[in-house]
Amino acid sequence: MKSIYPGYDIPSYHQRLSKGISRYGLPTGAPRAWLRDPDFRAWDYLGYLQPSGAMYWQCYLFAALQAAGIDQRPDLSTITILDKRWHFGERHWNFAPGKMVYQVRRALKGLNYLVVIEFEIFRNVRYLGPPPSGSVAAHTDHGRLITPHFQGLIWGASPSPRQRTFFSGGLFGASGVKVVGIHNFPGALRYLGKPPYRGRSVFRLSSGKLARRPWANMSLTLHHLLLRNLHHYRYPELTFASGEGSAILADAKRLWRDYKPGATHPTDHRPPLYSGLVKRR
Repeated sequence: MKSIYPGYDIPSYHQRLSKGISRYGLPTGAPRAWLRDPDFRAWDYLGYLQPSGAMYWQCYLFAALQAAGIDQRPDLSTITILDKRWHFGERHWNFAPGKMVYQVRRALKGLNYLVVIEFEIFRNVRYLGPPPSGSVAAHTDHGRLITPHFQGLIWGASPSPRQRTFFSGGLFGASGVKVVGIHNFPGALRYLGKPPYRGRSVFRLSSGKLARRPWANMSLTLHHLLLRNLHHYRYPELTFASGEGSAILADAKRLWRDYKPGATHPTDHRPPLYSGLVKRR
């Protein structure tokens, strides 16, 4: 029996992020309230780096998807989209969400989907860029690898073989587009739009194949790097959709404007998907 994803560890992420702010300071432009609590009014702000931000955005998406009956679709699947051209290193921040979204919109035109940008950070994989002009070096080491990608939901038709060729794939030969049927809707939604709360380590199996495992105690310097570069983003800004998903995303944003989650405890371990929404005063 397949396991159901329970949600990410919010208290642990809150602790690591708080330690990073305490040690390295609050980035310019970040809300001052985050000095005291990086999760301050996360249900309202939906900050991409706020520990509970994803949990509360999932509440609005849950309500909008249910209202449209998408949770009852037998053809509902998860979709992961990877492309090495979106990768960069910690020493040369090069996140370009506009280009990523444009590429996906062109490639998957005509399909119904809703996706969120996520990040994976690798402890022991380097991003090697081209050498500077005139250099005899083989490459430039930009530090540990950071891989933005898309995670989301798709229903109706799946990407065709031709549409899949628009994406170059990820590490270790991972395909550019992976579609998997859903056996538990709440679990699939909890998996959508996770913050970069931990990294990954790569190791070699006895068979010689490379595999990855969680890097739970990702360094505070990397947590702070992500905070410096991503603190101004909110989850709705890094979520986009097409086809039938466009109206659902618009409904989720309307719900965010007019309602708040029925449960807004900042250290809930699980997204309060079933607590409903209450009208804002």
